[in-house]
Amino acid sequence: MRSLRVGANFGFFLLFFVAPAWAQDAAPESFTPRDVRLELSVDHSRHRLAGSITYELTNWTPRAASNVSFILNRLMEASSVTNGDGSALRYTQDVLRFHDDPMRQVDQLRVTLPRPIPPGGSTKIRIDYAGNLVGYTEVGWLYVKDRVDTAFTIIREDALAFPALGGLSDAANRRRPRPPFTYDASIRAPSGYLVATGGKVSRTPHADGTVTWRYLSGKPSPFLNVMVAPFDTIVAGGVRIFYLHADSVGARRVM
Repeated sequence: MRSLRVGANFGFFLLFFVAPAWAQDAAPESFTPRDVRLELSVDHSRHRLAGSITYELTNWTPRAASNVSFILNRLMEASSVTNGDGSALRYTQDVLRFHDDPMRQVDQLRVTLPRPIPPGGSTKIRIDYAGNLVGYTEVGWLYVKDRVDTAFTIIREDALAFPALGGLSDAANRRRPRPPFTYDASIRAPSGYLVATGGKVSRTPHADGTVTWRYLSGKPSPFLNVMVAPFDTIVAGGVRIFYLHADSVGARRVM
């Protein structure tokens, strides 16, 4: 805030505010996902995730857009960014704080597209990444205690377990439209662990004792949450319930 005195004989001040630079640039991202392909391996021994996410994106704004911002968990890192035909895209990557929530740190990726995408146009971006998964309890999100753990692992946008569209302003991120999207999620985990989410499921065992679980959403979904744990299952009447052994009585009651 700055003040300016007006006139030598007039006893009043004109007050005006100068918005910080980040506030002047806090527009929501220009793209929304139409389709998401997630391919990850779960490493319990090192508490790590590794793999890729591919977005088919649509420009929802009334102007052309040539840059995309993603945010990722602060202990994760992208190793490459490519477009739909596999060509490398230019990007920068930095661990930064949110402007309107300074305790929240994320790894921000700024991707430069080879050409501007017109309003309503689409593009495809693949991000290869890996790292450790940690929660965000320090910013008041007491439910986000996510980590790769043998007892239970959840892979979701809340903890930025995969690169999500967004910038460094929570207010701006909330203004971006969030239409439902389709997804194809393949998660590789040790045998003995089940992978749970919605959609049509298939399993592929591997010689190293791991299993890839693949889920196809079918119809669009508002979110993608994937759980990995030593689940048991009950299947009846087209309904599938995943449950932990200690919850078996409750699971049967729900079914």
